Amino acid sequence: MTVKVYPNGQLYGDENEIQALQSNNVQIIAPQTTKLAGFDESMELFDIPFLFKDEDVLYKFEDSDAGQDLLKKLEGDGIKGLAFWPNGFKHITNSEREIKEPSDLKGLKIRTHGGEILNDSYKQFGAASTKIAFNDVYQALQLGTIDGQENNLTNIKSQSYDEVQKYLSLTNHTRTEYGLVANKKWWDGLNDKTQKLVSEAVDAATKKGRELAKKESDEALKEIEAAGKMKVHELTEEEHEKFVEALKPVIDKWSKKMDSEIIQRILDMQK
Repeated sequence: MTVKVYPNGQLYGDENEIQALQSNNVQIIAPQTTKLAGFDESMELFDIPFLFKDEDVLYKFEDSDAGQDLLKKLEGDGIKGLAFWPNGFKHITNSEREIKEPSDLKGLKIRTHGGEILNDSYKQFGAASTKIAFNDVYQALQLGTIDGQENNLTNIKSQSYDEVQKYLSLTNHTRTEYGLVANKKWWDGLNDKTQKLVSEAVDAATKKGRELAKKESDEALKEIEAAGKMKVHELTEEEHEKFVEALKPVIDKWSKKMDSEIIQRILDMQK
């Protein structure tokens, strides 16, 4: 088997890659899981704030039967879920003030990747969630079109947001994962030996991806702190609980819209 990789939208972009997969014009893609929520709303559960207390719980879920059950929800639409790939916990940067408690976000315009869950979350804080294309975020921050943004540490560093932002709060509030998915008809056409080989390769890549994501995230934080352009604040346990409490209406609302059994299994993993 020969695998040809087309990164950075060379073959298909966000707007047409899923349709291309269903048409078998491409066999495997790795979109953000939120882009798969149109097939089943539960694919958006990674946007529920503070659902996963840490990466250990997150990966435990993704590797469990519950994680596989979530991927199987795509099969009715001709999509075979292979794995979840890491994209780091998200944190908040802004140019106005330190974010230590929910009230500090009041009145701020924060760029997000969009979606009702995030809109509800920032509305609960008295802030506005603004959807802007990823490549346009730096300029929007520079011009003051928005006050801040949320992202993982690797993106915050690689996009040089510390040049146009004064404060970074390590909130770990949501997690945007990638879903590694294949065309189901193509997958079902592979013989058992080939399916096994591909599955083993996916498992190895997932393990390596997690190691790299952790390494790059740790290095990004060290570089941000060393540069000294942004003031970094890590939420204390007490501050964290204030955020969880403030978003409880959002957490409850959206947890009820998802597969309740899967949500409960996630909660049970962190007791």
